[in-house]
Amino acid sequence: MAEVRRLAQEPLSDGDLERTKAQIEGRMLLQTESAGGLSEFLGHQELLTEGIMSPGEVVQSVMAVTAGQVQGLAGRLLDDTGWRLAAVGPTVDQEQLLEAMAVGG
Repeated sequence: MAEVRRLAQEPLSDGDLERTKAQIEGRMLLQTESAGGLSEFLGHQELLTEGIMSPGEVVQSVMAVTAGQVQGLAGRLLDDTGWRLAAVGPTVDQEQLLEAMAVGG
């Protein structure tokens, strides 16, 4: 939550944006290197999107993302419609959890 809040309030640095894009590109290339990985990629595209994009087209789309677009999406995610959270574990510090969830926090 803190990172999404920070992304909504501060523009992503050029360096962070470029490193993220490079990581996404590298993972995409590794994922689609094998026949099985490419099949899985294309299957997900078929099931979850309106059309199938090649790995190269996906990388081109990622490379076109701007820091402003990231900031805008983070702002929409933090709108007033509310978030839901489930926490599983042996103990939960309720104060810390509520602080993390505070949108204005």
